Amino acid sequence: MGHNSTTDTNDINYMGNYFLKTYQGCLPADIFVNNFKKCKNGVYVVNTENHNQSGQHWLCFIKYDNGKLLAYDSYAQNINDYNPLFKKLDYWQDRSDWEQDITDENMKNCGFNSLSAGMIFEKYGIDGFKSV
Repeated sequence: MGHNSTTDTNDINYMGNYFLKTYQGCLPADIFVNNFKKCKNGVYVVNTENHNQSGQHWLCFIKYDNGKLLAYDSYAQNINDYNPLFKKLDYWQDRSDWEQDITDENMKNCGFNSLSAGMIFEKYGIDGFKSV
């Protein structure tokens, strides 16, 4: 973040642990989905690709009330379209607002935007998260 390159796991974990009280980690899609029931409540930054792939795009998932799930995508795309594993999850997602243009060649802010979504949830709760 802030060095004109894509955001990697180390950047996200550093900033997530620094800024978020409920940050639970940065995971590939398959690890998150396949272990969701064991995941604690909190903020997760999840890549759209699986652990054996290089990674493509970061999403934010917020688990609360021991199983409910909020999802955030800076492109406001249907998260199921990124990886079929996401279809196993029951989540709420607002697709009416986006912070990044999917056609932008400099698509490097998705990790930061995902962390920001987690910060909004921590500061303003579910209703605040849903109104952004």
